[in-house]
Amino acid sequence: MESLLDTTRLAHTLITKHIQIEDFDTLFAQVNDQVSLAGVGGRIQLHTLNELMHDVIPNYCYNSTTRRFLKSPVFYAEPIIRPHFPKAKLMYLYGEKSLSIQYALHFSIYKEYIGQEHFESLLQIAGDHVLALLRVEAKEHINLLFPHALSNMNTRVLPALPASLQLPVVDYGIEGMHDYFAVLCKNLLSLAELKSDIIQTFKEIGNSLLLVSEFSNTMVSDLTRPQKISKHIFHAMRL
Repeated sequence: MESLLDTTRLAHTLITKHIQIEDFDTLFAQVNDQVSLAGVGGRIQLHTLNELMHDVIPNYCYNSTTRRFLKSPVFYAEPIIRPHFPKAKLMYLYGEKSLSIQYALHFSIYKEYIGQEHFESLLQIAGDHVLALLRVEAKEHINLLFPHALSNMNTRVLPALPASLQLPVVDYGIEGMHDYFAVLCKNLLSLAELKSDIIQTFKEIGNSLLLVSEFSNTMVSDLTRPQKISKHIFHAMRL
């Protein structure tokens, strides 16, 4: 979306050289429903929060090594019903078929995960104040889940754990250690709703905290960076 908005802004700049129209930010605010009292933060901001809270938090897993959210292969939350994405004409994207194909190939590398590149774009498009709204939404979500998680821990998880856990000798190897703990924790693993309820609840709590943390880190990184190293190609065409 950031790329398409840059393209649209460039098209607006070129058009204003020949005809007189309102500035791009004013037109964008009208389309984004930011000028009405009911618009609050705009359609993009509301859609962003909705996707983060109802899709990323329940359906993604965080990789601490790459600091990216990856879509889980198995979903335990209710699926989101989305309207069909409208098919736009090529003239409204990048002008022609070949450019649209190249841009689609370029951006396809960002489709399999959600990471810093996405957070930077979201902050650029939806504004920095989206972080404050995300904190409020995440806090309310955690407050709803925490009593349930604490209840599960006290009434179901702790009673199912063995009385003592000791590390086996290293000679067992990885497979031997796995089998060792599988036998010790068989009561825990046999819980019918271990993954769909207990683990899912803790995952959503963790993802809520991690989303806020990653957004905050990205904002701090942008504030301390004098200028983005990589610029969209259309920015250079303006010079």
